[in-house]
Amino acid sequence: MHESAFGRLMSVLIAPGKTFRSIAERPTWGVALIVLLVLTAGTTMLFFQKLDFEEMVRQQMAEQGRELPPEAAGSMGMMRGCAMAAAFGFPVLFYFGVPLLFWGAFTLLGGTINYKTSLAVALHAMMPAAVGALLSIPVLLGRAEIGLEEAQAGSVLASNLAHFAPDGASPVLIALLSSLDVFTIWIVVLLILGYHLAAKVSKAKAAATVLGLWLVAILFKVGMAALQGAGGGA
Repeated sequence: MHESAFGRLMSVLIAPGKTFRSIAERPTWGVALIVLLVLTAGTTMLFFQKLDFEEMVRQQMAEQGRELPPEAAGSMGMMRGCAMAAAFGFPVLFYFGVPLLFWGAFTLLGGTINYKTSLAVALHAMMPAAVGALLSIPVLLGRAEIGLEEAQAGSVLASNLAHFAPDGASPVLIALLSSLDVFTIWIVVLLILGYHLAAKVSKAKAAATVLGLWLVAILFKVGMAALQGAGGGA
């Protein structure tokens, strides 16, 4: 199973060590990328269909003690379109950019890995995100609408701590708690194992690199939430 491009999608979840050794010898990434992009696009479309974008903006502004100007209502369609474009475009940059960061980091640390192998390792390590997307689809189909809290948590599944945040929690706290997600942690563990085997670096180096970049991503996310709150923007 771990030798074929399709088999690796499942085997990386149940036999990651054997799968990443196989990927290191013969990297494949096309099928994994297609699966991730299709599921990302599908769940994004369903999410935006269930999301009352204007009401979400109103709630965000109300939390900041502001009201949505009447003239802004006419621009909701454009704002929604921009948000959807960003939601569709960001995964493409993410799926190609993250392996580039890891390739550079592990090369500097003395690892023996090229970009193609880094891309294959990273995309297969992200397969838990595909599991999360598949689980989200029936939930989204069964919902009449998506509320602000779930939009801020970034998932309709109660898989991260943001779903258990107290009422009125700050955007900074929500951003921090939403980063502590079951599927994200699963991905981090697979990234550590995958790069340990494919880049031929110690587990300590692999863990330090992956956890370090994850921490930077969390700090960036929290920082953006803090700036948004300070600026009073919607």
